[in-house]
Amino acid sequence: MLIPTFIDKIDLFYFIVDNGNNRVLFSRILTPNIADWHLMDNNLERPHSIASDGVVYVVDDTDRNAVRVYTYDNEGFKLIQIVECLGLRVHRTLYDSKSKAFYVMSSNSQSITKLIRDGDRLTISYHKTLPFL
Repeated sequence: MLIPTFIDKIDLFYFIVDNGNNRVLFSRILTPNIADWHLMDNNLERPHSIASDGVVYVVDDTDRNAVRVYTYDNEGFKLIQIVECLGLRVHRTLYDSKSKAFYVMSSNSQSITKLIRDGDRLTISYHKTLPFL
């Protein structure tokens, strides 16, 4: 059963983050026939969102408390990095073009992590607990 937690268009692609099947699907065309979509990754644990700065694509790997980082070439999406220890139950990843950073929110630890891209690699800029969450 398809359980989408996030559907968006980023650059040339539409994405469906399918939490129920631990995968992310993509397509250049928005089509209701799921058989026409392509698999980005199906080795995730309860993903919830995807974000991109136009160079790398970041997907939260919720039950592993991590994010996975991908690049795209003509052959498809390639996993290039896993960033771990981002709090408990990573639920939302956002990209902010003004600060040129990714922000990862973790629900169970009530925390936010800022990730900065250096080339194709992401590094942790800071990690803060936000008790008001």
